[in-house]
Amino acid sequence: MGLQMLFMRRRRRPAGGLMFPLVCGWTLIGVAGFSATAAAQPDTLKRPALSGIARDGERLSTSHGVWSGTPPITYAYQWRRCDAAGAACADIPGATGSSYGLTPADVGSTVRSRVTATDPAGSEFRSSVPSAVVQESGACGGPVPPIPGVTHVIWIWMENKSYDGIIGNTASAPFENQLAASCGLATNYVGVAHPSLPNYIAATSGGTQGVSDDLGPAIHPLDAMSLFAQVPTWKTYAESMPANCQLTNSYPYAVKHNPAAYYTRVRSNCAVNDVPMGSTSQGALASDLAADTLPAFSLLIPDMCSDTHDCSVTTGDQWLEARVGQIVASPAYRSGRTAIFVTWDEDDYTQANRIPMIVVSPYTAPGTRSDTAFDHYSLLRTTEELLGAPSFLGRAQTAISMGPAFGLPGRLGG
Repeated sequence: MGLQMLFMRRRRRPAGGLMFPLVCGWTLIGVAGFSATAAAQPDTLKRPALSGIARDGERLSTSHGVWSGTPPITYAYQWRRCDAAGAACADIPGATGSSYGLTPADVGSTVRSRVTATDPAGSEFRSSVPSAVVQESGACGGPVPPIPGVTHVIWIWMENKSYDGIIGNTASAPFENQLAASCGLATNYVGVAHPSLPNYIAATSGGTQGVSDDLGPAIHPLDAMSLFAQVPTWKTYAESMPANCQLTNSYPYAVKHNPAAYYTRVRSNCAVNDVPMGSTSQGALASDLAADTLPAFSLLIPDMCSDTHDCSVTTGDQWLEARVGQIVASPAYRSGRTAIFVTWDEDDYTQANRIPMIVVSPYTAPGTRSDTAFDHYSLLRTTEELLGAPSFLGRAQTAISMGPAFGLPGRLGG
């Protein structure tokens, strides 16, 4: 009949083949002139491989490995968080790309990629070997742009604690001490006055402008040039402030800690740029960090509890850990163009007025310490230099810049 038969043991029907039952457990799977080649399910020849640094804030990438099978072969990815030994893995929700940005949740764990290959005959998956154990992020001494420069300066001001009340007090301030040790610390930094308000005014205008108390803008309407008028863009993010540019106290918000509210030359801008901070998950600061729309100069003002004025050092330490962690994980900081200065307005009312100053930037080598005599006028001058202000205000003209001591670059492009 002109038929040529091929006999073999009973098996699944191959894709595209013909199967005819015959006696004795044999099967006809082809006829003359008809190809009976089966599609082959994917099989891994080389497992997926990871590349990148296993550290919070870094990004790992995965290859899809090398697979045999019937073209076309497509690949899907799933990242998994595992224990330190690479076992007990669980899928990371939403982590389905060929790369994955490590987060604080990964610290102390390993991660793997699971790659699923699919072809016309079916699917198969294979996991990479585990990464190294993910380490905590190093906020300082990280990668910097090819052309150095800072386009965002952030001040965070805490309240009424001496240098020794924070530095060395690891029981109450573990994060602040860790940050000081892993970034930069000015060990001879002082406030310029008592009580609070004159320090805020001095740091933003180059002088106390005759202010020697903590009264509000109605008593002290200042027609003075300020940092807020010098920089290209600015915002104050004030925790617990009920409305933009609030000119009166509304506990736990204190207007004496909000210097922009005192300068009449920027009052109209204050109504727009001096805003409630919000929480770490929503509000003005969280939105600007997520959208990479920070202004050139940002002043973060905790409320009277978070700044340790009325609450414990531990409360402030935990607040700073959340806020600084949020900032250093942001696109603005990861771009290498942000410097953060964490300081206190004054000490606990001693004549020495020695306070901590912690400098956080990618340009600052971990463990940097300087015993140079700096003060709030030094902070003002350093900020003016970094952001390219046309001149130095008041006592900033003769203040010592903090830039060289902490590796900070000069003005971008100049």
